[in-house]
Amino acid sequence: FVYLIDEATANLKISNTNAIISLWQRKLSELGLNTGQFVVLPIMQEDVSTTPANYFAEIDLRLANIEHDRSYRIVESLEKSISDLETVVMPEIKKNMVLWKERSHIGTVTVLAIIAIGAIFAEIEIGILEVLLDPFIGPIVIAALILIMIPIHLLISRIQAKLILPKLADKQKELNLIENLANVFEKNLRFSRMLLPTTEPSGWNRKTRVRLAQLTEKAKDLVQILNDYFSLDTPTHSSNDFL
Repeated sequence: FVYLIDEATANLKISNTNAIISLWQRKLSELGLNTGQFVVLPIMQEDVSTTPANYFAEIDLRLANIEHDRSYRIVESLEKSISDLETVVMPEIKKNMVLWKERSHIGTVTVLAIIAIGAIFAEIEIGILEVLLDPFIGPIVIAALILIMIPIHLLISRIQAKLILPKLADKQKELNLIENLANVFEKNLRFSRMLLPTTEPSGWNRKTRVRLAQLTEKAKDLVQILNDYFSLDTPTHSSNDFL
């Protein structure tokens, strides 16, 4: 993108042009627009021929380099996506999975504690210990308790996950990520993953990491191919570009 700032409308002076560009960069970043180049247009005279040619040099240069910039930016986006996945997305998901597991376990232990307290009071009032120690009834009670606690633990896990999802959505905006952190986290809300004490994100394994490493190498090869292809006409970027 090339953003054109009308000098007359913005009431700019040459001395504060950079400050105005920085202001617009911040405003657009808040809207999720983090790429582009800014060009401050001069106050247009009725006779365009009197406008110095260098005012439009940046725009002409951008148009001339559009093929270069587009090719490099595609590869750059691929490399950034891979890097973000490895260094930002997955660590963020794993951190929240650890938090999720801890909260779920605390909730489950709390329910078990309540049941245990109830059993103690029942023992004091009517004496159930002998029944629980019975070789036939005891295992049945334990099995029943497990059958009861499994759906309770799943319910607690889902409730805790729902509390974490909005925070992940906010974190995605804060980090300006393309990947939907909440959706990635939700893929872990499966029966087995809620019961087992695993904190590795779903699908994040050695095979996936090897595949990403291969894609990174291919991206580097593409950059070299582009360098060779554009070697006779190297693209030039303005200092007003921002990523």
